[in-house]
Amino acid sequence: MNHPMFPRILASFAPALLLAFGMLTAVGSAWADNSSNTSISVASDPLQVSVSRPGGPTFSVQYTVTVTNNSSNNNYTYDFLGTTSVTGASAVATFSGSSGVPCTVKSTTQVTCSKLSVNKGTSKSFAVVFTSPPAGSNLRFTVVATSNATKGEGYADTQLVSYEQTTTGFYTFVPKEGGTFYTGANGNGGTGSPGGIATSADPWTTTVVVPPINFTTTARAVEAALPASCSSLYGTGGCFGTTLTIPSAAGAFQSLLIYLRIDRTKLTDGGNIANAVIRYTKDVAPLPETYVDVLDCSVTGGPTSGHPCIQARKAYDTSNLPAPDFEWYGDWEFQIRAVDNGRYIN
Repeated sequence: MNHPMFPRILASFAPALLLAFGMLTAVGSAWADNSSNTSISVASDPLQVSVSRPGGPTFSVQYTVTVTNNSSNNNYTYDFLGTTSVTGASAVATFSGSSGVPCTVKSTTQVTCSKLSVNKGTSKSFAVVFTSPPAGSNLRFTVVATSNATKGEGYADTQLVSYEQTTTGFYTFVPKEGGTFYTGANGNGGTGSPGGIATSADPWTTTVVVPPINFTTTARAVEAALPASCSSLYGTGGCFGTTLTIPSAAGAFQSLLIYLRIDRTKLTDGGNIANAVIRYTKDVAPLPETYVDVLDCSVTGGPTSGHPCIQARKAYDTSNLPAPDFEWYGDWEFQIRAVDNGRYIN
């Protein structure tokens, strides 16, 4: 996570949020049976996916199936049976959708996909998406061609990231519809306060809202407690960091909305969230970097390339609790709009 193109965010509580937008491809460990006149390869995107939690958050993985017709004489139309299996737990992955061919649920662990026409000597691909299971160490998706005329088989493995790790980060596939992805437990805060709630046991959470996009990608967040003393606004152990990586082309997002939340147990008495300072440098700048203060969006008019902005700051009290849950009480929240890479420091 120390790639030079990864930005960091460190607010005055020393959060480091890294936004990396660059073209990347993930291909999972896979096997293909090439013994017939058809070969099938399966690729996992991402290579790792976080386990989903009842009530949220949920994460997903996409499997891209590439079918090659090795025949020099015959065109084929294929049907397929896809099977998921989870190692390390009695759990299942849930079918979310497909593209390229229609797929339907056959059982809790199987889907059928039909009518992929592949001309002789050519290849075609389709994709299947699953919501990750709530437990386990590995998810395997195996695809078998069930057509009478020709056979073929392949699979890909995806490492499952445990619940304990999900409290400090996530790995997920991001569909064209975008989505809301977060660490920690669902705070049930509604549209105004989506995603993960900070608690004394999990005092730092990251929520990322990806808008609808015209491509698919992945998102990865990695959180860490920072050893340095970041500000008098925060008590012992009140410095945190989050690294977020979303592969994409430059300018692909209108803007991301990022919520950084810190639990009240990490704040010092009498602190004012208005005094928290975030500074920024774009990661393409040569060393030594030049930092600028991240201003409020009301001042800048919104985020631009090289200039993210703070959309809102919330210090939760009885007047603005987003849910009938006093776990929100006293917590701080920073909402950041960003359109490109950058390094943020306190």
